[in-house]
Amino acid sequence: MAMFAFSAAAILCAPAEASYRPPDRIWGSYTAVSASGAGAARLFDRPKEIRLSLSRDRRGQWIGWEANCNGSGARMRVGHKRMRLGPITSSAVGCANLQGRQDRWLMNLFTADPHWQLKRSLLVLHAGQRVLRLRTESG
Repeated sequence: MAMFAFSAAAILCAPAEASYRPPDRIWGSYTAVSASGAGAARLFDRPKEIRLSLSRDRRGQWIGWEANCNGSGARMRVGHKRMRLGPITSSAVGCANLQGRQDRWLMNLFTADPHWQLKRSLLVLHAGQRVLRLRTESG
């Protein structure tokens, strides 16, 4: 019964998300300016080490990110308010303690299908207590 309710909800929500077209200016490369919440202050003393890329092609929409250790990415769908990521792939190199915690913080943000907001050249992603602010590399 729960599976049916989930499937029905997904079907009802799908047309609105599928028809949403994000602004063209969202696609590009970003560098973090700050990370906050869920222990970020202890993890990211230099947030500019976090880079994010959003792209699209004939096959779909894509997201990629890296901090100090692993690079990760996924196929995704930019909805009206949320980014919905598919299965995430990662280089999964064993990282030192701090770098491993940074990777987990970012992975927790992106696996939660973060809410997004674009204000001029500032992209804000948030999920729960985690907030990541990024600026376009071109502006």
